[in-house]
Amino acid sequence: MKKTFFLLLLLSSMINLSSCSENSPEAPSETKFQNEKTELIALGSYPDYYYNLAQELLYADRREEAAEAYRQCIRSSPSQTFVEDAMFNLSALYFENRQDSLAYPLMDSLIARRYTWLAWYKQVDEQLLQSATYQMRLAQIDSLAQLSQDPKNCRFHYEDVAHFITAFEKSRQNWRQAPAYFYHDYFAPASKALYFYQKYKIQSSAHLFAYRVEDKQKYFQSILPNLQKLQEQEALIRSYLQEFEELYPAAIFPDIYYTVGCFNAGGTSSPFGLLIGAEMHSKAPDSDLTNFNNWEQAVVRDFANLPLITLHELVHIQQNENYENLLGNAIYEGPPTLSAP
Repeated sequence: MKKTFFLLLLLSSMINLSSCSENSPEAPSETKFQNEKTELIALGSYPDYYYNLAQELLYADRREEAAEAYRQCIRSSPSQTFVEDAMFNLSALYFENRQDSLAYPLMDSLIARRYTWLAWYKQVDEQLLQSATYQMRLAQIDSLAQLSQDPKNCRFHYEDVAHFITAFEKSRQNWRQAPAYFYHDYFAPASKALYFYQKYKIQSSAHLFAYRVEDKQKYFQSILPNLQKLQEQEALIRSYLQEFEELYPAAIFPDIYYTVGCFNAGGTSSPFGLLIGAEMHSKAPDSDLTNFNNWEQAVVRDFANLPLITLHELVHIQQNENYENLLGNAIYEGPPTLSAP
C-alpha cells in the first residue's frame, strides 16, 4: 500500500513539473546570462558590455534602448575611453531628438575633460550649427585646440603607473591571481592612453601580461621606487619643452602619459598624446636583468633617461609619417635621437 502511494505521489509530481515547464517560460540562469554577456564582449568591437550593447541597438535602429545602454555604460564602466565615447554618442542622440537640455551638459563635460574627438561636434546638421548656444561651445572647442601650442598647458598623467603598482603589489602575494589583479586594478580603469597602448603596443590580455611581469618580477620590484617618483623628473622635462618651443615655434605639446608595458615599446605617439613605457626607463643600479633577452638588455635604460625619451617622442609627434623606404625611416628616427640633450 505504501509503495503504491509513493508511486502515485511521484507520478503526480512529474505531471505537475511537466505542466509547469510547458506553461511557463524557462528563466535564464545566471550562467547563461554571463555567457551572453561574454559573447557580446568577445564579438563586439570594444571590451565593454554596455558600450557594445548600445552600438548593436543603434545598428538595429533601437535608439531609445541604445540611449539607455549608453547611460548604463557611463554609470558602470571604469574605463575613461568608454565613458567618454558613450557620453559623446548619447549627446548626439539627444541632439538628434532635439533634447538639447540633456545634450548640452554632456557636451560641456566633454569639453571640460578635453575629449580627444571634440571636433566631431562640428559634423552636425545645419540647424544646430546655426544655434548661438552651439556656436559658443564650438568656439570653446577651437580654443582648446590652441592650448597644445603652449608647453605650459601640457599635462602629465601618472595615474596608470599608480594602478600598475597596486596590481603588482597584490600579485606579489599570489601570482596565481595576478591576471585578475592586473585586469581589475590596471587595465579596467585604464586611461584612454593606456587603452590605446594595450591595444597597439602591449598587444596582450591581462593573462599574458601578468605572466611576463611575473617572469621579470625581480626587475619590477627593483624599479618600484623609481616608478613612484616619476613626478620628480617633471620640472626638468618642462624646461626641455620650453627650450623646444624656442627652437621650433610651430611645435605642439600634447599631454604626456606614463604607462607600464612589458618591454613592448619605449614610447609612442597617439591621438591622445605622448605615451611613455616607464618600465624601460626606470632601471636601478641593482636591477636584476637575468631573465632579459639580448634585445631587452640593450634597450632598458636608467631612470635618468626618462626626460630624453619624452623629448624623443615629442619630436616624433611633430613629424609626418609619409616615408616609404629605409632612408625615410632613418630620417624619421634620426632627428628625435639627435634632439635629445
